[in-house]
Amino acid sequence: MSILITGGAGYIGSHVVHELLSGRDELIVLDKRTEGLRIAPGLTIVSGDCADNALVAALIDRHHVTDIIHLAGSPVVPDSFDDPARSYGDALATRALVGVAADLGVRNFIFCSSAAVYGNAGPDAIAETSGPSPISPYGRSMLMSEMMLQDLAATSGLNYVILRAFNVAGIDLGAGTNVAQAPAASLVRRATALALGETGAIEVFGAETPAGDGTPIRDYLHVNDLARAHVDTLHYLRASGRSRIFNCGTGQRHSVLEVLRAIENHCGVALPIHRRGPRRGDPSALIADVALIRAELGWSARVADIDVIAQHALAAAYRNAERLDMARPLVRLVAESGVSAVKLKNLISGFAPATRNVAPAITSGPPDDPAALPEPIRSDPPTKTLTIGMATYDDYDGVYFTLQALRLYHPDILPAVEFLIIDNNPGGPCGPALRQLAEAIPSCRYVAKGQIKGTTIRDWLFRLARGKYVLCLDCHVLVAPGALTRLLQYFEANAETNDLLQGPLIYDDLQGYATHFAPEWRGGMYGTWATDPAGANAELPPFEIPMQGMGLSACRRDAWPGFNPTFRGFGGEEGYIHEKIRQRGGRVLCLPFLRWMHRFNRPMGVPYPNVWAERVRNYLIGFREVGWDTQPVIDHFRALLGDPVWTTVVAAIEPALLEGPGDTAARPPGQARPAR
Repeated sequence: MSILITGGAGYIGSHVVHELLSGRDELIVLDKRTEGLRIAPGLTIVSGDCADNALVAALIDRHHVTDIIHLAGSPVVPDSFDDPARSYGDALATRALVGVAADLGVRNFIFCSSAAVYGNAGPDAIAETSGPSPISPYGRSMLMSEMMLQDLAATSGLNYVILRAFNVAGIDLGAGTNVAQAPAASLVRRATALALGETGAIEVFGAETPAGDGTPIRDYLHVNDLARAHVDTLHYLRASGRSRIFNCGTGQRHSVLEVLRAIENHCGVALPIHRRGPRRGDPSALIADVALIRAELGWSARVADIDVIAQHALAAAYRNAERLDMARPLVRLVAESGVSAVKLKNLISGFAPATRNVAPAITSGPPDDPAALPEPIRSDPPTKTLTIGMATYDDYDGVYFTLQALRLYHPDILPAVEFLIIDNNPGGPCGPALRQLAEAIPSCRYVAKGQIKGTTIRDWLFRLARGKYVLCLDCHVLVAPGALTRLLQYFEANAETNDLLQGPLIYDDLQGYATHFAPEWRGGMYGTWATDPAGANAELPPFEIPMQGMGLSACRRDAWPGFNPTFRGFGGEEGYIHEKIRQRGGRVLCLPFLRWMHRFNRPMGVPYPNVWAERVRNYLIGFREVGWDTQPVIDHFRALLGDPVWTTVVAAIEPALLEGPGDTAARPPGQARPAR
């Protein structure tokens, strides 16, 4: 027997051909584009159009075709609105093909149709008995093709099966380059291309009838299962001769965002996503009821796990990528091994040392691009009273508990507040989960900013804030009940304040507290915790302080002075940012009611890189900017690190930063000039 496969060089068609090659039938592929198809025994490849009646008739006659599997046509729904003539042209081509097949005595005809014929059928699984109601030119053209096939078959001896395929994804990795990838615009292929470093973003459209995360719900079918369904259908027709319509899906429901999250989790990267409103032609849900095909063909999907589809798609995208130098090393390892990023990281972590007793490596790359940093003054009007923002580096737990504690214990402030998460390491293991968390919380935004790793990331909280005032929190801070209500009241009474507002840090025993930093060096920081009795009671009035730890601070959005754009890495903000506030006419105040707690112990280690050269360099730059003497910085870190490490630090810092200013510069608060 011989089978004519139209569209056999395309995505679905090439998989069907690959599945059929293991049989004994002669295969004839007819496609407009046949490049990439392999030559194999029993396979004839013809370049041409299935609407060419003479060509089709010649092929049927020459090869004694007994069966036709029709897969030709454009599968992209949105394109059909821009070019409906193409979709209806596909329907006319189907009519021509079916007409020739019926006239020349072809026995069996399998048409790969689409679930798009159902339109907006509702949230429940759709049975074949559901009345078609397409909402796009593509869906209508598919329904027209189905109707013409049914009507023409009724007047001839042609038997048919219509397979209504749901959302097809994945690839047959075992077929190598003998099968085609999914269309470039398809969701999974676009997402994997971005994971491998392609530029741009993926647009995610909302649902007309939103549920769950607000994106359309789909039934994702692995292309291997669809190819196998065509082969099983062929056997069914040859054995029974009964014409039928079957849904071809898994019966499993996944939102568009869930699919993207699966790809993110597998790859270990956060995808650039742009949320959009509903798109015409997109049903809110399309889920297959597969009871009929299971009962009559014994067919069911073998791959119902979206993670497997993501794994296969990434591996195929990696194999076919034109440029691999853009891909992160972890993504390349995931693509090559097939093991998810989470499993790889867990495996690698088992070989990590329990403690790190050596100084971190010194890096001396270029400073962050000043053009990428925010200007301190904003012109756009605020839309919220307060933005509560936090920058994070691989600290999902800290972000989670801080955000949820704010929502649980400060519910009265929520109408006036927006939350802003800026991810300093979106390609890390926490990136996808942080994005999902933000999507689950009303008035919460997630922003990936991996290109700036360090202290200056705080500036983006002010650049992106929609509130008139901004409260910056470390992503593991808890705020005393009632404190944020009083903070909003304070801002209401001092609407145009230029002050930096901070509060007492409460110790873990809930008894001790620290109202400020004393201007003294301690370890790798400038500032030591100190206590002023003026902050003993939350009802006491505000008072001025020299500086305070930056785990919690608040100010008017347009009063934020910004960090020096040449800062690099972490550290150096203490004292420096407070002095900039003062030099701009503001004060640094402790508000006794603004009490907060901070997690300090890190049993699992600090996730972000702490590079001594970057920390020292930031202090030198900051001190010079505000006019302070830099010699105390040099003296302190030389003594702290010891000469061997200090030598490597000096080698990584621009020499000009290590030269004065000396006696002419002001001393930082509390710093006496050493005797000469």
